[in-house]
Amino acid sequence: MQTFKAIVLDMDGTLLTKDGKISNKTKNILLKLKDKGIKIFLATGRPISTSLPYHQELDLETPLICLNGAVVYDRLKQKVLSQAPISFELINLVKETVMDNAKAMVCQTFQSNYQLINLIGEQIERYWPVEKAGVMPGNDEPFLKMKIMFNSKSFASYIVNKFTPVLQVSNWGDWFEVTSQSVTKWTSFHSVIKQYGIHVRDVIAFGDGVNDIDLIKNVGIGVAMENALPILKQVSKYSTSSNEDNGIFHFLNNYHVS
Repeated sequence: MQTFKAIVLDMDGTLLTKDGKISNKTKNILLKLKDKGIKIFLATGRPISTSLPYHQELDLETPLICLNGAVVYDRLKQKVLSQAPISFELINLVKETVMDNAKAMVCQTFQSNYQLINLIGEQIERYWPVEKAGVMPGNDEPFLKMKIMFNSKSFASYIVNKFTPVLQVSNWGDWFEVTSQSVTKWTSFHSVIKQYGIHVRDVIAFGDGVNDIDLIKNVGIGVAMENALPILKQVSKYSTSSNEDNGIFHFLNNYHVS
């Protein structure tokens, strides 16, 4: 049986149930593996602040990969290890292109995903995940990720084609996320595990969305959740039950690692 040295986990739709919890079965098997020396990593589209409680719950010492890889954070040292800003020129390109046809969430290093603003300056409804209501991102941090929501899939498709040459786009259909070009969960995770001397073939990755595709494709054991998008299932070699049915636990338990 193939051995492994590290596990990397998407959070929403993968590690977490729909009510934002880590199931006891999943938590216990991850803690057992961590005690055996297996490195556990979280790689998420979430900002740092809404990821930290889960990183702490699992008592992880590994870097936290957030905003689809745009920022890597050391929780124990409370230090940003790396971040990849989107240039102001590209921010302006998005603003000029999107105009009134979409709403955008801007994400910065820490001041991200507070109350949403669109790029025209209009306040819009608060969106998941939300921190303090009414607090706007400041200008003292770089922009790291934008989430852009459309009413029209056809217009979204047009915008994806326009942005793909200059930005990293995770296309979810009628909305998408953008980070700086070539910045993904995979690129940041790959950089991190090199520092641990871990080869990609010795990694298990779990995911459910389009922002997990490169991660699932490039590690030794890429696992799609039952609730994963079809495009992710097409590139994964392995599958497991859903996040609501302890999918991570069942896959790892079948590897006789508990």
